[in-house]
Amino acid sequence: MSGRNKSVAKEPVTSVLPPAEVPIYDRGGNADDDALAALGYKPEFKREFSLWTSFCVSFAVLGLLPSFASTLYYGMGYAGTPGMTWGWLIAMVFIQCVAMSMAELCSAMPTSGGLYYAAAVLAPPGWGPLASWITGWSNWLVQVTGAPSVDYGMASMMLAAASIQNPAYVPQNYQVFLLTALIMLIQSCISSMPTKWIANINSYGSTFNIVALIVVIITIPAATNREDQGLPRFTSSSVVWGDFYEGTDFPKGVSLLMSFVAVIWTMSGYDAPFHLSEECSNANIASPRAIVLTSGVGGLFGWFLQLVVAYTVVDIDAALESELGQPYAAYLLQVLSQKATLAILGLTIICAFSMGQGCMVAASRVTFAYSRDECFGPLSHITKKVNRHTRTPVNAVWFNTIIGIIMDLLIFGGPLAAGALFSIGAVAAFVAFTIPIAIRVFFVGDRFRPGPWNLGRASTPIGTLACAFVVLMVPILMLPSVTGSDLDAAGMNWTCLVYGGPMTFILIWWYVSARKWFHGPNYRVNIQHRMLGDPAATIHGIDQDLEKSSTESSGRDEQTIKGTKPLKNPPSWSYVRFLLLWPSPWLENEDDSQRLETGIQTLATDHREMVVTLLFSPYALLVLPFLFYFLPYLRNRLIRNVPGPLVARFSNLWLLYQSRRGRRYLAVDAAHKRYGPVVRIQPDHVSIADSEAIPIIYSHTGGWTKSNYYDAFVSIRRGLFNTRDRAEHTRKRKTISHTFSAKSVAQFEPFIKANLQELVRQWNRISDTATEAGEQYAEMDCLHWFNYTAFDIIGDLAFGAPFGMLSKGKDIAEVRLTPDSPPTYAPAIQVLNRRGEVSNTLGCYPALKPYAKYLPDPFFRNGLKAVENLAGIAVARVNQRLAAQERGEPQRNDLLARLMEGKDEDGNRLKREELTAEALTQLIAGSDTTSNTSCALLYWCTKTPGVMKRLRKEIDEVVPINVAIPSFDSVKNLPYLHAVINETLRIHSTSSLGLPRVVPPGHGVTIGSHHFPPLTVLSVPSYTIHHCPSIWGPDAHEFKPDRWTEGAITEKQRAAFMPFSHGPRACVGRNVAEMELALIVGTVVKGFEFELREEGELKTREGFLRKPVGCR
Repeated sequence: MSGRNKSVAKEPVTSVLPPAEVPIYDRGGNADDDALAALGYKPEFKREFSLWTSFCVSFAVLGLLPSFASTLYYGMGYAGTPGMTWGWLIAMVFIQCVAMSMAELCSAMPTSGGLYYAAAVLAPPGWGPLASWITGWSNWLVQVTGAPSVDYGMASMMLAAASIQNPAYVPQNYQVFLLTALIMLIQSCISSMPTKWIANINSYGSTFNIVALIVVIITIPAATNREDQGLPRFTSSSVVWGDFYEGTDFPKGVSLLMSFVAVIWTMSGYDAPFHLSEECSNANIASPRAIVLTSGVGGLFGWFLQLVVAYTVVDIDAALESELGQPYAAYLLQVLSQKATLAILGLTIICAFSMGQGCMVAASRVTFAYSRDECFGPLSHITKKVNRHTRTPVNAVWFNTIIGIIMDLLIFGGPLAAGALFSIGAVAAFVAFTIPIAIRVFFVGDRFRPGPWNLGRASTPIGTLACAFVVLMVPILMLPSVTGSDLDAAGMNWTCLVYGGPMTFILIWWYVSARKWFHGPNYRVNIQHRMLGDPAATIHGIDQDLEKSSTESSGRDEQTIKGTKPLKNPPSWSYVRFLLLWPSPWLENEDDSQRLETGIQTLATDHREMVVTLLFSPYALLVLPFLFYFLPYLRNRLIRNVPGPLVARFSNLWLLYQSRRGRRYLAVDAAHKRYGPVVRIQPDHVSIADSEAIPIIYSHTGGWTKSNYYDAFVSIRRGLFNTRDRAEHTRKRKTISHTFSAKSVAQFEPFIKANLQELVRQWNRISDTATEAGEQYAEMDCLHWFNYTAFDIIGDLAFGAPFGMLSKGKDIAEVRLTPDSPPTYAPAIQVLNRRGEVSNTLGCYPALKPYAKYLPDPFFRNGLKAVENLAGIAVARVNQRLAAQERGEPQRNDLLARLMEGKDEDGNRLKREELTAEALTQLIAGSDTTSNTSCALLYWCTKTPGVMKRLRKEIDEVVPINVAIPSFDSVKNLPYLHAVINETLRIHSTSSLGLPRVVPPGHGVTIGSHHFPPLTVLSVPSYTIHHCPSIWGPDAHEFKPDRWTEGAITEKQRAAFMPFSHGPRACVGRNVAEMELALIVGTVVKGFEFELREEGELKTREGFLRKPVGCR
């Protein structure tokens, strides 16, 4: 046995022991155990909890997601959404006061008895036993009802999920009870394991709780289907914060206070670190810190969850009265699809299991602590035993389990009776939390010795606020929701009986019997101790198997021992310092300085252990985001000398953000202007604004491949555009290339001209209408009509018939998600625009695509829906064409026919899915590029003086006056027409971004003065190259078709011109696009006069292509 010479007065605790006594125990040398011994208890547990694992258990006990699900009936049902917004916010201010006051007590008395011990020590003389008796039993009621109430809510959610999948199934009370009991038995087995196992399990559970909570907070607003119900995406703030739901017969203010039961019950688990302090290292700092951290983090995230539900709930009555028997599940069905509802319920159920298991652990420690002091009478000798194999209080675990299952019999009384499990927890928690705080604030005087974590001068005002809040809320929490003649047994709030009944019995027990034998924390039964200066006066713990204490003197005369004097209160600004959780520097004497030094050494050791623990704990997952961004930077260290935006060097988020704004090409161009021709725009992606890089990066040889940017564009299956494998791309190109040969393209001209005739007819009609109204010009947005034209042309070529947009004058197309699904209709142009924008954005981070629909930004959800709809358009049209072929109808000589005839080198034709994917590729490529370029061409020709007149003169010279639609042969060789088209493609740069390619394996590639290692992604930004003054001259930003005349255009400019990309993966449909543009321009310029109504630059937005917003 190790001898001790340190008195209670020299430990940073407020103890039940007299200051001059010296505890003696057989595990010396540990500051935490010394402090516990000074409190009168022999250390019995292994200290394998840390700040993090204590917080994990506490946060698991808090269980925000399942707690919210279980108490939504009260939080929303009493006062509606104001109770969820204002109610949570107001209550959390006062709950935080309670938590901080409790943390201060924990630092001074870090023992599993926690509040019960504090009440005994701080109470006025003679009142300690009664104070600790009431506090202990009230706190025990909180703990013992925690797991049953959580598991009841969990069982209800599980059965509600079953009911959602099978509407005919209605959960019965006995099924809820049996499932609850089964869950409790499983949790009891886990809670009986060794401490280290429990700590690890709770770490994983708490991590999952946090992740699931964040996922739910993001998913609900992102995936809500309120708009599909004809509602705005979110309820207006004026309604959410001000429209009270009349869920009670009381005034709105009282109803708001009654809704606090949800907040109070949800947040009642932050005392768990107090009860785990005997198993926690550096307990008088780590445990209070865990209390405050749990309350603060839980309060903040809980409020976010409340706001999400308050802004999205559709019908409060329907949620509360649903046959599912679970308002949370009913609410989810109101705002989400069935699959999403079940997914979120699944997350909540897993979190609820973790929460219930955490409650079971905390409750067992409280039961053990009280049994150690004989609170349970004759049962104490059973429940206080620590299992010699697991070193955990297994008997206490199973004792609580039996009590909990008995309490769950309230389930048979209906939801209101079972609801007493929640309200009793709220009331009992507040009573237990506040008794020692109130004693500390109003009665304790100088007998309280603050621990290293304290509130300083803020202690009294914060404690006063905490007590005042509890005094107000306890009677409020017992009010029924109805009054008068409406109040019956079913509507009664039974909290007063369920809590008041046991507490009345406990008080009677006290006066009849317990006061005679219960004297509070019984230090004389737990540890040996002796008086300083009196070595013979050694008292042996009667329940411990300890050898006789050493009787050597402490070496200090009793007369030299000073009475315990508390540390000075720190100055007022220490209220900020206490958040840092460092031992108080306001030390009064040498003993305090020595204690601080020892504390710092212990803290340093604990920190080293904490680092090792973190590396092998679930919290190592929190390091992954850092590694995710930092490791690519290290991996690409060979290009770290390439300049660029700081964020872009470490993360894909910079480019993703610019793409989301629809300004990627401008951001990259601005980066080149700032950093030079070589710029790093992603950790592994370098943009090179140098025309000499074009033939290298987009080479026919060398093994260059497309980057994973193209993965974001895969829809039905990989097509020619987004295929990255070189061999597969070669196969597809050989199969498809004949479709776009000069001979094949010539056969498409009749279909293009037929749709242009419809355009001319519609514009003539609009012009005639304006003329009849006395207008010289008909005002319209030509972008819409160019979109209709391009879609109808490509529909005619690729699918055998136009979409009919020109004839209807509106954007509409048939959609089929599968060949056999019923048809629906969608705005195809809008769908195409959204698809381009979201695919271009997700191309910056393709791994995000499977999860993007769950992001809160509707841009991603709407964009991915557009991807499905666009694919559905191709499925519908290919389905019609193949059905016609099967019926033996005559086949047209169009693009789809050519695709159906195509064969690879082995003679294999395209299968249906591959055929549809390629048809979709042609739909996208053949519509957007043509319409965007046509609109931009008309804008620049109209804006630039002399261009339209000269262009019309050239066309009129070769096209007869009575011909509305020129032939391609008549316009294909017109030099100025081609100059205008090329200049439009240059200055507008429909494809404005740099198409990314991957440096092939090997030795890398050198471009200019830079060497790029294998697997680096390189691109040449089209917009920047097309506007580079060093290539195009100082007038690069001016529209000058004459730069394309023979003798004016330079070889360097020709090499830098890449509107259809470059190399083996350039646009395969270039011949069709050039013919289509020539015919459209020849038709509209010859047949109509234009005047630009909108002033200023052409407004554009970038998806995969740079698209005008409009042109009037």
